[in-house]
Amino acid sequence: RTVAPLSHDLVTGVQFSALVALTRLSRASDKLADAVGKGELLPHICQLLAGSMVKKEIKLGAAHLLSQVVRDPVLATQALEAGAINTLIESFEEYEPEMKTAALWVIGSLAT
Repeated sequence: RTVAPLSHDLVTGVQFSALVALTRLSRASDKLADAVGKGELLPHICQLLAGSMVKKEIKLGAAHLLSQVVRDPVLATQALEAGAINTLIESFEEYEPEMKTAALWVIGSLAT
């Protein structure tokens, strides 16, 4: 509850740090990943991936977080409904190999 609002911060460093913290929490347990994915955070993550004015680091952090959250089938379905797959496919055209790799990880997580 205390870290998630920081992912909405206007300062890029704060936003990125919040996404990294949420990713690490999500890796710790499936219960924490479910808690991170519920509520308004999942649509926000998808919006960060889709945003044309969002910095590369933020998109990368959002992709890493999404790959952890979508391990839950319900949250994976919600991410698909939010248009995550189209955004991830579009990221192959926009960014360097690091973002492409992160997008592939998310797509792989969605496929399983």
